[in-house]
Amino acid sequence: GSNTAAGKMSPKNMLVTTICDELRLASNFKSKVIGVAIKDRGAILPAGHSANAAYWYDNKTGNWISSTWYMQQLPKWVQDFNNKKVTDSLYKLGWSTLYPIDQYTQSTSDEQSYEAKPFGSNAKGFPYDLSGFIGKNYNSISTTPHGNTLTMLMASAALEAEELGKDAITDFLAVSFSSPDYVGHSFGPNSIEVQDTYLRLG
Repeated sequence: GSNTAAGKMSPKNMLVTTICDELRLASNFKSKVIGVAIKDRGAILPAGHSANAAYWYDNKTGNWISSTWYMQQLPKWVQDFNNKKVTDSLYKLGWSTLYPIDQYTQSTSDEQSYEAKPFGSNAKGFPYDLSGFIGKNYNSISTTPHGNTLTMLMASAALEAEELGKDAITDFLAVSFSSPDYVGHSFGPNSIEVQDTYLRLG
């Protein structure tokens, strides 16, 4: 799914099994297990060694990718999802607070000196205009609540395309939401950005 180093990932160095590995063993490998997360480790580690697939986000291309540990070629449904350029559609939405900003009383005030500038040096707090990243920068989506939306849309596509849970055999869709971590590292754990991210995730 990628010609970059982002695709050279696997559970090879994990020395234990996961609940998903044990499920695969218990079902004689009839259970389907799929991991989905923006971070490679967030998709790979929960899904385990014997997963049918793990998919993570390539921030160079804006595509969901996997590795040859799981497959030689991405399924058509993943290729179709990538062709929709969902990240660009989410960038068009920008990032404003879900509620009026004065209601974010559990957070420190916006625009603190220690905050990073993941959207550029001219991005001075809410609302954030993300339209300049369309077709150019696919990394910044991870540092917004839209990263969670992107993850959920990909997980939903996997659920439907792979027909998870459609028969009597237990399947497992392991979904990790990576954006709260990216947002927290950039803006701080007590920031309005983090509070807004969790409000939207909830």
